[in-house]
Amino acid sequence: DPSGAVVSLWQPKEHIGAEIVNETGAFTWAELQTPDQDAATEFFAKLIGWDVGVVEMEGLGAMTFFKVAGEDVASAMNPPMEGIPPHWQAYFAVDDCDASPGRMAAVADPSGGNFSIIALAEASGS
Repeated sequence: DPSGAVVSLWQPKEHIGAEIVNETGAFTWAELQTPDQDAATEFFAKLIGWDVGVVEMEGLGAMTFFKVAGEDVASAMNPPMEGIPPHWQAYFAVDDCDASPGRMAAVADPSGGNFSIIALAEASGS
């Protein structure tokens, strides 16, 4: 994307994407960390047709939410500290984030692929 984050897209044809989402062990959220939310927002709105909404988050600043049919499907935010390159962060749901470890954790698979896990309120009973 214009902010420098790598993104991959596909034309669905017979495979429409994830059949299971927002359940334990499944994909639940995608977040773009970029210092140039405006350029990224314009790019994805034009390329994919996402609608956008911006919300001021205490301690985080402006956070952009990408929407499809009025539903939030992903977000963009400033990196939490300088020096972090623009990137997409994938989140997967777990039943107990404290045991996984932590409330939200960034982890890597054996091949070095980075992703995050998070306990959803519905999944954790909170």
